[in-house]
Amino acid sequence: MKKFSIIFAGILGCAAGDLAASAAGPAQLVIASMTGDVQVCSEANVCSPAQAGRVLVIGESVKTAAGAKAVLAYGNKDKFDVRERSRLMVDQITARGSRLNLFVGRLKATVAGGFWRRRDVSIVTPAGVMAVRGTEFMLDCDEAGNARVDVIYGRVDFLHPATGKRMDNFIQGESGKMKGQGKPPEEKAKAEEAARAQAKAEGEEGEEKKEEEAKAEEEAKAEEEAKAEEEAKAEEEAKAEEKKEEAEEPAQGQEPDVEKGEIDAESFAEAFGGVEGFQGYVEAREDSDNLAQDFADNEAAQVAEVVTVVREDDLTSGRTLRDVHGNLVRVEQRLQRPDNQTLQFVNFVKRDEYRYAGYFEPANLQSGEVRRDYAKASITFNMSLPAGIADWPSFFSDNEKTLKVQNVETMLSNNTGDDKYDYLKFEASYNSVKDEIGGIQCATGLVYGASCFEKTTIKVKDGSTVGEWLVADFTLSGYDADTDTPGNQESIKRDGSDPGDLWSTTQQPLKVVSEVTDTDNLIPANSNSSIPDLWLLTEGYAIGDSGNILNINNILGQDIADPFAFLRSIGGEMVMTTRTSRTDKATTIFKRGNIDLVIIPDLMVDIVQKYAGHIAGSF
Repeated sequence: MKKFSIIFAGILGCAAGDLAASAAGPAQLVIASMTGDVQVCSEANVCSPAQAGRVLVIGESVKTAAGAKAVLAYGNKDKFDVRERSRLMVDQITARGSRLNLFVGRLKATVAGGFWRRRDVSIVTPAGVMAVRGTEFMLDCDEAGNARVDVIYGRVDFLHPATGKRMDNFIQGESGKMKGQGKPPEEKAKAEEAARAQAKAEGEEGEEKKEEEAKAEEEAKAEEEAKAEEEAKAEEEAKAEEKKEEAEEPAQGQEPDVEKGEIDAESFAEAFGGVEGFQGYVEAREDSDNLAQDFADNEAAQVAEVVTVVREDDLTSGRTLRDVHGNLVRVEQRLQRPDNQTLQFVNFVKRDEYRYAGYFEPANLQSGEVRRDYAKASITFNMSLPAGIADWPSFFSDNEKTLKVQNVETMLSNNTGDDKYDYLKFEASYNSVKDEIGGIQCATGLVYGASCFEKTTIKVKDGSTVGEWLVADFTLSGYDADTDTPGNQESIKRDGSDPGDLWSTTQQPLKVVSEVTDTDNLIPANSNSSIPDLWLLTEGYAIGDSGNILNINNILGQDIADPFAFLRSIGGEMVMTTRTSRTDKATTIFKRGNIDLVIIPDLMVDIVQKYAGHIAGSF
């Protein structure tokens, strides 16, 4: 069906179809914010109180006392959340990459991959080097030099501290413990600081006297040391060769001293800012669950429950960004199984305040109100699916001759409660005669799933005002949108005004094939089959996180070093409204004005990053 294909292609196209250039941040690491006793120490270990906005240079380190915290930022690329009782040193900081040394303490790192040029970040610990790119993780280092990493998103490679060879890697959801390889540099720094304090107490005169005594002692020992030098040289060469062989052993296949497992509940909560932050995340998920379950006037008998009890193997993702109107938006995505034979994708969009600034200004729109818009796509098969997503590829391959899709349903909606919502729903069921999904459009007197195999429904509700219609494409030879009379166009399209702008509009005429209810005569009776009963107006935008409309010419030819991080910075927005007259906005049928969906590719990115290796092994 043309109309459904326009809607669905628009959703998918906006979600993954466009991009914008990103300016590189300054090659400076700054203290973005801080609380408590935070100090900046020089390479000579001279420390002084830190201040927000302080630019850190190579060799300097940040030291946090009990109860203190500092957030370091490299432009808008990387953020390092240094927790209490920690010491972190800047080893290297450039536009191409950064290298930091965590001597002791805890660090949460959020590393954004570079889009147009490669940018690598390494965190050095006494146990080894954590090499990251486009990753979010927690890192702990204790007094003995032992390290622990918890990967919240992406992947972290664990490198040998001497050879730089990869010893192991951890993907999101995994935790790793690495044994330290000697006394951490922090101990040396403490000893040097104590020595300087003692020298200062003794005064300059005592210091000079000590230097003279030390000089005389060195001259007395010079002859003895020269004599032993030749013997020591031979011994050192032998030891050096031995150490070289030992350092190369992990890269030659020996098991590294690493313990791998899953992130525990405490570390997961800590990644969200502690108990309060994690509780806020949980409440936000519960909010979206409850709203989705209450969707469409609790019509659970007519449509499957949108969100059921979430299984352990369900996948979730989300992001906060601006839409094309400038509204702050939170998008939550789920891939779940309401039952063993059904896959269900949910895209839930929440705005605490909604204002419209698009192409088709809708009627009935209440500016400033809370908005919850929603998309759901479900596929039901004739067989039960494996519980684990990693087993799906081999399952589909093994059952390709017998596995059939029984039903497909896509629903797009807005709702602010059980009595105020609009939705557009497309359904298609299995046609055993043609051995395909859909094929015969439902109309008055035709029973879905028996006499007809696809239908499109528009429904609106605003208190006592209710309307529900089965609709189909307006398929006469043509239509002239300028005069609302037969002509030579079936739909009217408009693309971005500037070359390469990634936005477009479509005005699609529809015909009502069956009216279920219409309490307020929202769609007037139309006996003229030569003109449409209804218009579906759509806007599609490719946007960045700030709500900017993207332009393809800003992307082509650029070096996208990290496509996963790149996809996490873009999204698509699809706005739909309905009218009985294409040119008269006052005749909008949707009682909430429009359906305004923001769709992001984040869940797809999560699936690829987390399961790509497992899935590839199934083929």
